Amino acid sequence: MAERAGFENVRVFQEQADLVMKGGVGHAVRAAYSTPIGPRLTLLPEDRQNRFRDVLADIVSSLTDDGVTIGQMASNVLTAEKSATV
Repeated sequence: MAERAGFENVRVFQEQADLVMKGGVGHAVRAAYSTPIGPRLTLLPEDRQNRFRDVLADIVSSLTDDGVTIGQMASNVLTAEKSATV
């Protein structure tokens, strides 16, 4: 798509880094609500939100050590150049 838009030297790569949430499971649950799916989560009935939190907490608890949740974060990055037109 970038090339079709006139960009050159298009490069796509993935950056990975440790994701550390010092607030543990609670921090991870709050972080889920701050993602693009957050507004949809808030529209769920309370019982379904509670179920979501419980399931997420179960998953995240396996990544928690001494109250700190550690995982991997990945971001896809695109770089490109576009010549200036005169």
